[in-house]
Amino acid sequence: MNNSQSWPMWWRITALVNLSVYNMMNNVFAAGIAPLFGLIMEEFHCDLQQVSQLSSYTLLMLGLANLYLIIAVSFIGRRLTILISLSVLMGSNIWAAKATSFQALLITRFLGGISGGVVEGLAPLMIAEMFPRDQMGKAMVVYVFFTAAGSSLGSMFSGIIAQSLHDWRWFFTICAIILGANLSACLLMLPETYPIVTPNGEVTNTPNAEHIQSKLSDHDVSATHVEMGLDETVESFSLLRLWIERSFYPHIFISRQKRFYILWINSFRLFLTPEVLTTMLFWAACVGWVLVSAIISSAVYQKAPYFWSSEQVGLLNLGPFLGLVLGFPLGGIVADRFISSRSDGEVRRAPKARLPLLLPGAVISPIGCLLMGLTLHYTWHWIGFAAGFGMLAFSVTSSCNILLTYSVDTFRLHAAQIGLVVNMTKYILSFGMTFGVIDWYVTKGPLSQFGTMAGTLWAIYFLSMLLYFLSKPVARISCWALSSPS
Repeated sequence: MNNSQSWPMWWRITALVNLSVYNMMNNVFAAGIAPLFGLIMEEFHCDLQQVSQLSSYTLLMLGLANLYLIIAVSFIGRRLTILISLSVLMGSNIWAAKATSFQALLITRFLGGISGGVVEGLAPLMIAEMFPRDQMGKAMVVYVFFTAAGSSLGSMFSGIIAQSLHDWRWFFTICAIILGANLSACLLMLPETYPIVTPNGEVTNTPNAEHIQSKLSDHDVSATHVEMGLDETVESFSLLRLWIERSFYPHIFISRQKRFYILWINSFRLFLTPEVLTTMLFWAACVGWVLVSAIISSAVYQKAPYFWSSEQVGLLNLGPFLGLVLGFPLGGIVADRFISSRSDGEVRRAPKARLPLLLPGAVISPIGCLLMGLTLHYTWHWIGFAAGFGMLAFSVTSSCNILLTYSVDTFRLHAAQIGLVVNMTKYILSFGMTFGVIDWYVTKGPLSQFGTMAGTLWAIYFLSMLLYFLSKPVARISCWALSSPS
């Protein structure tokens, strides 16, 4: 059954959950270390700037992972790439739990980042392959929610674990156990979504509805008959055979139709499209500022005059978690209903119809940055920082998902490359944002730092709305960027 959108819904949802849990644990690994800074500094006798690099270098590796992702997928397919990277991430957590020096711990952050970054590049492609347009927003927001929840809940649980067990190593041990369970689930229920070919180069093919309709469009065959024929085809296909073929395929090979460097070139051409460029900048700003806020909160609230414990710092992340939950419906169900509504009973709205839903985030998130800066500058009650943190995180599940779905919906044939360039740019820019974050805070102060964050968000929201009002010029630029032969 070459069309993965015709697989049983329960199977596609299971695969979506497996991908989402993997990416959640990837972000738990990346962001969950912030509340552990105090314990790590105490054991390894390093300063705050050094220990903050445990977060920064992980982000850099998460971005660079996308460079070899194309090669891996081209040669071994999506499923094996996910399984191998998941195994390496699990091993990195085991090593981190046993690390005896700061340098060894830092190496595990490099290794975990370079392996875990794979899933964020592949997941948008696999979701686009498994779910049709009217379901894609809901599926994508589930993935984005798990991704963002990993950052907030990871920090919260790492603080609780460290405080309760008085040892930062238990955080990595528990992560390794969860990743092991996730690996087992993926071995059983993460099918290969790549179009499969037989050894003689023929594509295995069970006709899907679109294919049947295209073949019979020149004949007076009703859509009802097409759907009935499709149902019979699906029912006659052995699900067990499909599971074996897509999970193990011992006699089937991945088609390598293009050299990987051509895929690289095609990916980087997306930088020239306004839709994808804006999406990249938006994701980098939102995720980068969330991580900056997490590092700053850990650094500030564990020192005078607060002297918070790791558990208290971790619980501060309840604010962004609530923001993620509140943004969840706007980025998923509401956006899908917006795009699925029919203006004349037949024609669906264009992908840009999602963009007006960015307006709530354009108001809420930048104001959240200002609130965090004011709270730290005037030493207001910590609830002000938590509320501002939540307002910033609201954009991740609402606005970020809307823009990502908009880009994938606009360039469905480039879904893999969109996932690659968005994640690579997001993490490399986030690395730059977080690398000197402590020095930035000390030299400029919270008002300047968080004011800059708010201004950056407003500027990118403005660019996003230009995509809506200047859709025709934007489309011409994108056509030019992608028109050269690949």
